[in-house]
Amino acid sequence: MVMDVLDRAIQVHGALGMSDDTPLAGMWRFSRMLKVADGPDEVHKMVIARRELNHWAKEAEAVATDGTGAAEPARDAAPAARA
Repeated sequence: MVMDVLDRAIQVHGALGMSDDTPLAGMWRFSRMLKVADGPDEVHKMVIARRELNHWAKEAEAVATDGTGAAEPARDAAPAARA
């Protein structure tokens, strides 16, 4: 998100946006460095996917051993609306 805002601000300022006369170029460099240091987006997606798969595998195992067939609702599900 911050990179999108900085890219737009640099575009608005033109060549001045890339010079060190404004803080935009420094902010862009710093933000880009943080993005590289944080790691690839694919790694984050893989970690999230692995956690979700493990969570639902445990849920399925609990339902299979419990025998009731009732699983807990999804963690991200919105609460049901009351009539």
